[in-house]
Amino acid sequence: MTDTSDQPGTDLIKIVYFDEQSASDYLDISAGGKEVTSAEHIRNRTNETHAKVDAAVSAKFSWLPFIGASASAGAGAEASREAQSILSKTLSNTILTDYLEQVDQDPRIERLRDLSVSAASDTMAFVKMYTPYMIAAKDDDPTVELARLDEALTNAKGYYELIAQHPGEERKSVLRFNLRAFRNNYGLTDLIRMRLTYHGIFVGQTLESSLTLSSELSAALPQASLSAVDLVDGVTSATGVLLDVYDVVLAGSNMAADIEITLYFGPVKWFHQKTAHLTTESLLDIVMARDDSTRVLTVVQGDQSQSAPGTAPDRPENVVAESSDYASLNEHVISNFAGLVRPIQPKHLHLHNPPAQIQAQLSRIFPVLTERYVYPTVTASTLASISKDFAERLVGQAHVRAELLAALYPLTAKERSTPIVLMLYGPSGVGKTETAHFVNGLLGGELMRKQFSMFHSEKFASYVFGGAHTEASFAHDLLDRESGVILIDEFDKANPAFHNAFYQLFDGGVFEDKNYKVEVGPAVIICTSNYDSEAAINTALGEALASRFDAMIRFEHLSGEHLRIILERLVASHFATLTDDEQRQIDLNEVSQYLEPVTRATGNIRRLGKTVEQVFSILLVRKLLMDVLDSESGHENAPDLAAVSDKPANDKSREQREESE
Repeated sequence: MTDTSDQPGTDLIKIVYFDEQSASDYLDISAGGKEVTSAEHIRNRTNETHAKVDAAVSAKFSWLPFIGASASAGAGAEASREAQSILSKTLSNTILTDYLEQVDQDPRIERLRDLSVSAASDTMAFVKMYTPYMIAAKDDDPTVELARLDEALTNAKGYYELIAQHPGEERKSVLRFNLRAFRNNYGLTDLIRMRLTYHGIFVGQTLESSLTLSSELSAALPQASLSAVDLVDGVTSATGVLLDVYDVVLAGSNMAADIEITLYFGPVKWFHQKTAHLTTESLLDIVMARDDSTRVLTVVQGDQSQSAPGTAPDRPENVVAESSDYASLNEHVISNFAGLVRPIQPKHLHLHNPPAQIQAQLSRIFPVLTERYVYPTVTASTLASISKDFAERLVGQAHVRAELLAALYPLTAKERSTPIVLMLYGPSGVGKTETAHFVNGLLGGELMRKQFSMFHSEKFASYVFGGAHTEASFAHDLLDRESGVILIDEFDKANPAFHNAFYQLFDGGVFEDKNYKVEVGPAVIICTSNYDSEAAINTALGEALASRFDAMIRFEHLSGEHLRIILERLVASHFATLTDDEQRQIDLNEVSQYLEPVTRATGNIRRLGKTVEQVFSILLVRKLLMDVLDSESGHENAPDLAAVSDKPANDKSREQREESE
């Protein structure tokens, strides 16, 4: 985004109020002693403006000759009105441009920022906020025409005063506004709800009490009441606290300069760490609270005190939104996210993994900082750990270690910015997924794992290509991931219609859908399939996609000896998870005897692991029920061991129970 910090006046991105007459007078006064130069400047600008107006009008009515001379002749008045309109607007913009250039370094024009403005009750400004609605009121009093009350107030008073509270201070000021200087249909009421920068000229001081209706109709300046201390001390008069009065020349939104926005791209845990030292408010909470406040109806009865219609809430310091928060916003809010932020006007806005539409929109309007999580990458040390520990972690796939090391070696280059893409193929349950866990364990972070075999519905299209921002997507999951390893299990099970979505990811490490654009950098992308040859993979995926894999590594069937080694490790690993009491009830030799036949029946490690868990559970639950049986001997509802056994209950035990009953 272009840096506009040194350009005059560019901190304002929307003009709400501009008193052209005051600005014109200011420009004339500023040119004092340079009348000739000023006059020549005005003459040149006027000639230039007229030339632009003539060109604009000519362009607008250039089509008239094609529809006949009569129409052309009748268009003169319209063209004249159009020219006058364009001329007025152009000259107005010229004054604004000249004013912004002149005022940029002028200390006589005070910039008043972060003020909370309001209309004090029982003041002309307070009444003026309501009179525009009087035209719709029923007029029962023949002596007062309510419909013309607004017109009367507009003509009776040139400037209207609002009270301005300075941020973090008890100090107040009075801001005076010319009703005819508001732009774009804004008015006094709108100022109360907005956070603006005001250009003000100091014109004097007054008491806040002098703004009341009764004081307006009195020529004398009201005197503040005397306190008891004043009377004892002999004070005979008091004036109270005088407030500085400013005539406002310009008021506008300087959101771009006033709000600091930081975009964070990475896992949510990292985002929490980056903002942990801040006292933050949730963007969603603020939006919901403000939405609720607009639904509140306040009824004022009798002589109860009234307040101006709406007051601006305190400006929040740090507002945050996590990647999951955007799903709670409607599509039209996403497309106008800046409009959501403007009324809140936080000093600092921290957004985690925002959709591309929000990112692009904010970057056009605000100065935006970006922070990106640095994902763990493969180094020479990582390769050394793989070489050392692979055989201990994976049994029966010795040849895989060498191929894996060779495939990952290019990632050790410092200038590497694209991923390595691997296809691990072979029988189910022989270590392909475990290999991904092993490599990721060396890098750190929770492994990102997606199983494409689970996506067979029409929702897979929106998951891959992006649908509504409220829906899950692969790109969003890539942004939220913690790991430098991306595992796509059973990649071959995805519909071939979606293969082209991965071309750019595999080639350059970029994945883009409707809502997000992700650069994965030098990551490790591991895809798995159960095909038994590269030829079968090429046929299933097609040459265009298959050729984008940096390596295809085959995993072999496990032999009986390998399965016995794995079984021993599984038994030892599961035994270590038991409590001390549970371990005392388990005979490991007995467990091994039960499991020995399994090594001849299956070559699937995953299935073998589940069988180990089941054997341990059966042995422990039988021990548990036997203990319950012994402790509750003599009760009718003693547990029946046959329910967890493949043998009939022991006859002797049944006789003993009958005798005890």
